[in-house]
Amino acid sequence: MRESPAIALVECLIKEGCSVDRLLIRPAMDKCEQVLNSSIIYAESSYAAAKDADAVLILTDWRVRRARPGRLKTALKFPS
Repeated sequence: MRESPAIALVECLIKEGCSVDRLLIRPAMDKCEQVLNSSIIYAESSYAAAKDADAVLILTDWRVRRARPGRLKTALKFPS
């Protein structure tokens, strides 16, 4: 796995005291589990990762199927 800026950002957020509960990281899920905190849940989909979250960050270099922003918003803990 190449060095991922997303993993570095997650590590920085955790170091600064943020609670990172769920992640969706493809295609290197196994490597991420080795590098990051074991208490993080790795979600099956972007919507599962967003469910009841306070915030969502989408960080990718990959061409991925776009998540529907409206659906992600309704999954948040406090959609506004």
